[in-house]
Amino acid sequence: MRQSGKISFFGFLLVFVLAGCFCEYFYQTSPQRVVHFNQFQSKLISKELSTARILKQMSNLLDNHSVNELINFSFPDDDISFYVYRGNELIFWSDHHLDVSSISLNDSVELHFVQLPNAYCVSKTLSADSLKLLALIKIKNNFPYENDQLINDFAKGFNLNKNVGIVGGSNLDKYAVFSSHGDYLFSLSEPTVPVYDERWALAGLISFLLFFLLFFVWYARGFSLSRTKSLQCALFVCSSATFKFNGTFDLAYCLHFFYGFFVLSPCSVGK
Repeated sequence: MRQSGKISFFGFLLVFVLAGCFCEYFYQTSPQRVVHFNQFQSKLISKELSTARILKQMSNLLDNHSVNELINFSFPDDDISFYVYRGNELIFWSDHHLDVSSISLNDSVELHFVQLPNAYCVSKTLSADSLKLLALIKIKNNFPYENDQLINDFAKGFNLNKNVGIVGGSNLDKYAVFSSHGDYLFSLSEPTVPVYDERWALAGLISFLLFFLLFFVWYARGFSLSRTKSLQCALFVCSSATFKFNGTFDLAYCLHFFYGFFVLSPCSVGK
């Protein structure tokens, strides 16, 4: 193997092993970044503004038409539900996903946090003559139990792990959530158990596998081993490369692998 070829090979080896270590580090520290707060806050404000705009459009429509016209109204598919009340009677709803049987319209004058039997939401109302329009922005499901169909995950647009909690805390909380007007709504809480980002684990696994593949090719060709020794080396790599991977890499094991390969392998001993 030419000198320039060896340098290129070493370069690729270094890139892949550093990439693997990089992914390992970010995998191990991923529980510290499980709450994507800024993204969550921005998305909630975006939904709030969209909700206010739709409520206004509904109010304008109802000024000149009956409630039946809302059947043809284009509601967004963004986990936001809309309701129309006449007095305390519910006369229209955009979907049936939320349990609003216990909601109190008297408490829904401004945007605020409300816990329903099956969801955490933020509510907003608007009066239109004798009618009251209610919008519920779903934050997260709140089922009393979970199964294949009922999962307590976050609503569309909120890129948060389902183990992140929602609590009614204070505006001094680390992850206090506010409305677009600066009013405190609720707080997010970190999971009680570590939540790892498996994407970093997969990226690290691919990086280390590519490293091992290139390392074997370099070792087998760069040292001009005989066919027998190459076979022995291949067997050693195959047996040693079954390093444990259960969602994370064991760096000490990888170092042990390299020590065994260079110092104790039959390829090195037989040279």
